[in-house]
Amino acid sequence: MYIILGSERIFKLKLTNNNIRHVNGNINRRKLMHRAKAKSLKISIVIVAAFILWWTPYYTMMIIFMFLNPSEHPSKEFKEIIFFFGMSNSLVNPLIYGAFHLWPRRKRSTLRYVNRVEPR
Repeated sequence: MYIILGSERIFKLKLTNNNIRHVNGNINRRKLMHRAKAKSLKISIVIVAAFILWWTPYYTMMIIFMFLNPSEHPSKEFKEIIFFFGMSNSLVNPLIYGAFHLWPRRKRSTLRYVNRVEPR
């Protein structure tokens, strides 16, 4: 009888410890997902802002020529420079992605102790 009660108690303690680890794992996973989503949102905002910044001169010039029809047209070189400025947005995107991934990460040794659950 005592063996059955003792083994049942040990089983319940192990089950409780596993549940505590599982709950802490879910909390850590949620925090990690939240940080990843926030980082993705920041990168997306910067990429869209860079696109708008780099292509605005070109599209502004095209709208002026299409609808306002100015009497003086800019030189071919000026048009090519503005077009190249817009196309250079493709050169900036990898730099933006690289800048967001250069931030130093926390050491794993410090994270190992944060996730540890003390036995009771």
